[in-house]
Amino acid sequence: MNLFSAGKSFLGNVISQDSDELFNPLPLFKQFDKNGDGKITEEDFILAIEKLGMGEVGENIVKSVFEQIDKNGNGKLDFNEALGAFETIKSIFKQGEKSADD
Repeated sequence: MNLFSAGKSFLGNVISQDSDELFNPLPLFKQFDKNGDGKITEEDFILAIEKLGMGEVGENIVKSVFEQIDKNGNGKLDFNEALGAFETIKSIFKQGEKSADD
């Protein structure tokens, strides 16, 4: 499974929503935030990716993605960092779908 396919599978219908529709990432964030403290650790992130069936992507790639999302470099993702990542990923996959349709 390549990273594009994994991300598309992970986000499901979110990436195919009309751009005018609201995207609520909170339920997705809560899947990653194991202890409910409002932060996602790298370990939480890796475990959630594996639980969602995307472990085939590879732990090194998942760690690299986490590091890119962790804008302040504190080793934890807060909701704003995660929201920015979700929106970026949504945009990338919507562009990929448009390209596939052309």
